[in-house]
Amino acid sequence: MRPAFILALCASLATSPGYAATNCQSDAMLVFDGSGSMDEMTMEMRGPTRIDEARHALRDALPGIAVSRRIGLLTYGAGADGACTPTLRFAPVDGAAPAVIAAIEGLVAGGLTPLTASVQAAAEVLAYRTRPATVVLVTDGNETCGGTPCATGRVMEAAGHDLTVHVIGFRVVVDDFTWDNPEQADYAGGTTVAKCLADATGGLFVTTETVNDLVEALFVTLGCPVIGMAPANPVSAATKNAPGFARGAFSSAWGPDLLRLAKIFGPARHRLSGAEPVSDGLQKAIQAGRMQSVHPMFLGSYVREGHKG
Repeated sequence: MRPAFILALCASLATSPGYAATNCQSDAMLVFDGSGSMDEMTMEMRGPTRIDEARHALRDALPGIAVSRRIGLLTYGAGADGACTPTLRFAPVDGAAPAVIAAIEGLVAGGLTPLTASVQAAAEVLAYRTRPATVVLVTDGNETCGGTPCATGRVMEAAGHDLTVHVIGFRVVVDDFTWDNPEQADYAGGTTVAKCLADATGGLFVTTETVNDLVEALFVTLGCPVIGMAPANPVSAATKNAPGFARGAFSSAWGPDLLRLAKIFGPARHRLSGAEPVSDGLQKAIQAGRMQSVHPMFLGSYVREGHKG
């Protein structure tokens, strides 16, 4: 787990109203990029393809995510070259992990990138005009089928009841030629215009380069934080390392003490930062008072560590 990546996610979460309002009772749709570029290797032309790495990430992430949320799947690009029509694999169901994994394992990458139409179609499946809806788009590039993510995002936000679109850019390669997508001109420097969809709906835009990055981003965007209350009593020096386990975000009112969160990875303990960047990228002591922490972000065991300020 890379501290810089965690900090970037923290900063995004801290400023994203969409994430703060995430409702674990609402359904979600995963929109997966099956375009031809997903079948490409790295610039060095060695190692696994993007789609192989994405499959790996889904195998790692989805079993822990789908236990708490109904998930559906929509793919695009796969099929005949030039395909610009999204394919609904299935609407949200309980325990979707095996079905999602199997569908992506069998996906043959090819065709173009109708990401705007795909997000629209996924939102329609969720009846986004009248119900809360979360759409998570995983893509490696920009719109290539004539869609307008920025304009469409604004229209969908205005029409939606409570729509949030999260965009995960996975090893993004952006076509800077904008003849087929003028909106891309405003997103130079390797950022996909798909970011517009997240910006318009209060979602997250996260860039990922590795399997682990993608796993973490899936947990943050597609997963459901479990809300729990931390103890309201001050933590004494004698209970500096007292265990208290929680998953997801939680509110805290610890009195005069400081609060620190640590994620347990096997025998090791890696402290995660709060929403504000810190110098070492690993540790954040959160001042006392009523606050909302975005951590823990990922499934796993966590210990609350209080210590005197």
